[in-house]
Amino acid sequence: MSSMELISPPRGPQKGPLHMDRLAPHRKRIAALLYGEDAGGPLPDLVELSAALNSLAALKHRKRLLPLAELPVEIALVRTGDHIEISRYESGGFKEPDLLNHKAPLKALLSACTDAVLARADAEEDPTARQIALRVAERAMRTRIEPDHGGRTLKKIEGGVDPEELDEIKLGFRFEATLPVLQETLPRT
Repeated sequence: MSSMELISPPRGPQKGPLHMDRLAPHRKRIAALLYGEDAGGPLPDLVELSAALNSLAALKHRKRLLPLAELPVEIALVRTGDHIEISRYESGGFKEPDLLNHKAPLKALLSACTDAVLARADAEEDPTARQIALRVAERAMRTRIEPDHGGRTLKKIEGGVDPEELDEIKLGFRFEATLPVLQETLPRT
């Protein structure tokens, strides 16, 4: 044996990208909650997702948008009661969403993200990234899911020109839309 081998510290558990595959079961669980058992797709950053869920649980926000780093895709999270409605759509074009208003239980999603962020912190080599992940996970564990009494209602709007008002020369259009509206923004009657 050389003296170098004698004074070298013992090798601890390996961390880093090669060992991030420990997150695979966590990612699978989160993907099933976010997109449904049969659907799949890339996930947003776990720390960002956890932070967004924390703010939705505490009712600091009702909607959060999370971009995916590797694709021009956004995930929209909307708090409705004890659930989160998830929509996924391409942010760079005019395509229809490939996932629209999929419901997931907020408590289960928050728990799955907390577990995943803790596992990520354990596998993280960068001390700053590890500390951030630990703080977000700690905040998620302390987050109280506030009751959501606001709910949503639907409001129908119409506009444009009435077809009976058109003569042969005019060009007109008409539209109808039904939009979800938070109750707190509806005018008092």
